[in-house]
Amino acid sequence: MPAGQKISSVWIVAGFLLACSPPAHVNQPNVREKANSRPLENASIVLTRSGGEIQSPLYGISVYPSGAVEFCGVMNVNQIGERRAGISPQRVQVLMDRAIAAGFFDLEAEYIAPILHVGGVELTLAHSGKRKSVFEIGGARVSMPAIVTQLTNEIDHIANSNGWIGESSIEPQGVFPPCANQYGFTVLEPMPPPVFGAN
Repeated sequence: MPAGQKISSVWIVAGFLLACSPPAHVNQPNVREKANSRPLENASIVLTRSGGEIQSPLYGISVYPSGAVEFCGVMNVNQIGERRAGISPQRVQVLMDRAIAAGFFDLEAEYIAPILHVGGVELTLAHSGKRKSVFEIGGARVSMPAIVTQLTNEIDHIANSNGWIGESSIEPQGVFPPCANQYGFTVLEPMPPPVFGAN
C-alpha cells in the first residue's frame, strides 16, 4: 500500500507522537486458492493490533508452522518486549485451511471506515510462496467479510495473548522494544513547542 496510507492511528503519549504503519511489503496480488491440507513449510501468520485509544494495547503476534508463537508487547501491555510460547502444528494447519477456504487471499487489502478512536488491525498470511495482508479500521462498517475478525480473534485465542496483555501497568518510556520494528511500530520525534510572540 502507498506510504501515505500506511499510518493506522496517531496517539500523543508522554510528549511524543506515535504512529503505527503496516510493513512495506503488504502490497501483494490477490490469489484465490482452494482449501487443502498441504504442509505449511513456508507459511506464517502475523497479527498486529495498533490500539486506537491512548491506553489501548499495541502488540504483534507471529505464528509459525511448527507451532512456535512469538509475542511482541509494544505499549499498554503487561509484558513489554518479546515472549515465546507454542501450540500444536495441527492448530496452525486448521487456521490456515479456514482462511484459504474463506478466500482470504482474494480479499481487499484495506477495509477502513471513517471512524475515530478505533484501532487498526493487520492480518498477514503467507502460504506456498504467496503473501496477503488485510488491514482494517472498523472494517465491519464497510462490508469487510466476517472471516477477518474471526481469524484475528482466533489467533489471539490460540496464542493466549491475554496472558501477556493483562491490565497495563507499564508507563510509556518513549522507546519501543527491538521487536516492535518487525511489526511496523515507529516512534516519531516530538514536535517542537510553538513559540509565541516571535516575528
